[in-house]
Amino acid sequence: MKEKKSIDIFSQVKLNNTLVNFSNYMGMAERIKSTVFPITYHIFLHFFIYIFIVTLSIALRDIESYFEIPLLLVISTTFFLLEKSATHLQDPFRNRPTDTPVTSIARTIEINIKDLLKEKDIPKQHQPEKFYLS
Repeated sequence: MKEKKSIDIFSQVKLNNTLVNFSNYMGMAERIKSTVFPITYHIFLHFFIYIFIVTLSIALRDIESYFEIPLLLVISTTFFLLEKSATHLQDPFRNRPTDTPVTSIARTIEINIKDLLKEKDIPKQHQPEKFYLS
């Protein structure tokens, strides 16, 4: 484009900076995708939740059992649901409902660029499949 004189030097520098930033962000996403969570993380988390529940049940022994048991169930369920949510969110690029819709984001960027360039073959926006974008 520079040789054809369709962009000036300032635009060329800005385009180069944009491409460098794009490469950096792509590298960051690849590092996130390739990060492995060890199984010991999951085991220790479960272990400490169980220790907390047992300790809490010992601490609540002076409370009537008809109040203690529902309280322990609510608290333990909350912690186990948080742990399950963390497990689902630790890998954001697997095309699950809780993941980042990378394909849809890339399609939106493509549509915007083609619209700016005034091209005619602009693709359609991704539609949700099974109630979520992929």
